[in-house]
Amino acid sequence: MRVDVMPVRNGSELSVPNGPESRKASALDPKGRPPVMDDMQLMALAIALAERLGRPPTLEALIEAAGGCQRQRASRTLKLLREQLAAQAVRSRIELPAEFESELRGWLDRCQTLCAQQLSAEQARIDERHEQERAADRDLVAELQATLRDLREALADQTRVATEVIAANRKLEDQVMRLKAERDIANALSADRMAIIQACRMGT
Repeated sequence: MRVDVMPVRNGSELSVPNGPESRKASALDPKGRPPVMDDMQLMALAIALAERLGRPPTLEALIEAAGGCQRQRASRTLKLLREQLAAQAVRSRIELPAEFESELRGWLDRCQTLCAQQLSAEQARIDERHEQERAADRDLVAELQATLRDLREALADQTRVATEVIAANRKLEDQVMRLKAERDIANALSADRMAIIQACRMGT
């Protein structure tokens, strides 16, 4: 026989116990207080006595085994113990008919099968949709990577063209400067020759 230990009520003992408990308390405690046993301990004691006796103990037997306690607390403990024992007895006697149990088990199996079918179909649809989304994501990533590669190549081409243009401009600038220098020299030579020619003419 197994009974769950449950508290009767959270409280403490009064300083003066009821009836014959006071005499026992006086012998145990010079101050007149009996040994305090909380509700859990009192229920555990009642359960142990019930297991040993094969039935709930009497009120007096529980009070005596507890070393003295209030009769009201002991009565509440025994009432709760009897309720728990009765509940256990009722649960142990409730049995489903074999036909009903078999039918119930078959109904549960059918429900589980139907749920599994519905859930498997839904799971398959979800997996397919996720696979399509992953494929679309892969295609998008590949497209973006190709676009980025093209942009990098275009940038490299533009950089190369810009370098070539800069180099060509530098060459043109050098040629212009050289031509200007040659022009200046030619102009100077022309001026000198004209002066010589004019001087010769004047001398004749």
